[in-house]
Amino acid sequence: MESNALVLLNECLRIQDNPLLELGSKHLGLKAVYLLENKPIQLLNEVFLPKAYYARKFELECIKDTQEALYPLGINLHVLTNDSESLLQFINEHRITTIYSSLLSTTYELELKRELIALCGPEVLTWDEKPLAFLIKPQNAPFSIEALPEIFTVFRKKLEVKLSVDMPSKTIEKMKNNGLFTNQAATLPTLEELGYNKQAIDDRTAHPFIGGERAAHERVNDYFFKRRLVSRYKQTRNGLIGEAYSTKFSSYLAMGCISPQSVYAYLRNYEQSIEKNEDTYWVFFELLWRDYFKYLSLKHGDRIFKLGGIKNRDYPWQQNKQAFKDWANGHTKDRFVNAIMRELRQTGYTSNRGRQNAASYWAKTLKQDWRIGAAYFQIQLIDYDVHSNWGNWNYVSGVGNDPRDRVFNTELQAERYDPNQRYQQLWEN
Repeated sequence: MESNALVLLNECLRIQDNPLLELGSKHLGLKAVYLLENKPIQLLNEVFLPKAYYARKFELECIKDTQEALYPLGINLHVLTNDSESLLQFINEHRITTIYSSLLSTTYELELKRELIALCGPEVLTWDEKPLAFLIKPQNAPFSIEALPEIFTVFRKKLEVKLSVDMPSKTIEKMKNNGLFTNQAATLPTLEELGYNKQAIDDRTAHPFIGGERAAHERVNDYFFKRRLVSRYKQTRNGLIGEAYSTKFSSYLAMGCISPQSVYAYLRNYEQSIEKNEDTYWVFFELLWRDYFKYLSLKHGDRIFKLGGIKNRDYPWQQNKQAFKDWANGHTKDRFVNAIMRELRQTGYTSNRGRQNAASYWAKTLKQDWRIGAAYFQIQLIDYDVHSNWGNWNYVSGVGNDPRDRVFNTELQAERYDPNQRYQQLWEN
């Protein structure tokens, strides 16, 4: 095409199975861009950087890995601040006429798109979105977004009856005559430049992984084929200590370092060549849960961020500053919750079991505004995904699609999942 394109790589920091790059490479010139969020977040008058240290470190590693992989393909990757002004300047500078991105869902993303098209003119700028973060893409689902089942089990069964997963696409070939390519790679921001003081990696962490597409595929290969840990995934997934109890694919999926279709292809290969059992099925089951929260976001929009949630329920929420400080720093009356929150703050990660307990304790036991807890998780988590995080907080807080509206008894949970108190002792300080 005799025009220049821009590929937004947020949620899609990879080379393999990236239709955005495939589409962009058909243009005369192509630039790749990642939008970095740098607006501070304020929670009960306390100001936080938009990402905590470990989450930002992982993000920058993913960006660097993608930049290094794109360069030999004749494509430059640039990092811009996440606002219309910097993106508009870049568009004008490089005479961009088409933007390709992953599917936009939040109001901020959609307003950014509308603002840019309005400023450039719809006859000048085209924005093409693709649902790349889904395992089952909406066009392949056996129901419309409006008819999405409100119960996960119904959603899962409908999909399994008529399962349609796209095959991963091939890696693009080198752009030999990219009109926008420069031999000088763009400078990437450092942690120090973004306002972070260097921190050591805690040797207790359950997420000792670096970011990037290469690391993502290494982890999947190791978990599936080298150690065959997937063959007992369902039995170990509620673990609390170490990197082996669960897949730890979530951070790579959240950043788009690997596509859900690629994970699914690895899984099917494993089931066909080595073993297929209930444990391997459960990885697919969890990929469907991830999809479900994305579908809920498409159906309900910004209601996932509202106090009443997707069910618009009214609870007497509180906003106690001391309660938040104690919860966030692991100084509550609950030893199990304290361990979970200390692990989260000191590593950027905690288990799914831990997240459910900490969230339930904040929203149901302390009866505090669940949105504050969700925003704190958003800041801290290495594997933060807007749909999974806010959807799960809706679910646990009683304003989402949990038909039982359950409350976690954290003492019984600790007895069941940490019977010897190894986890609690590990995170005593």
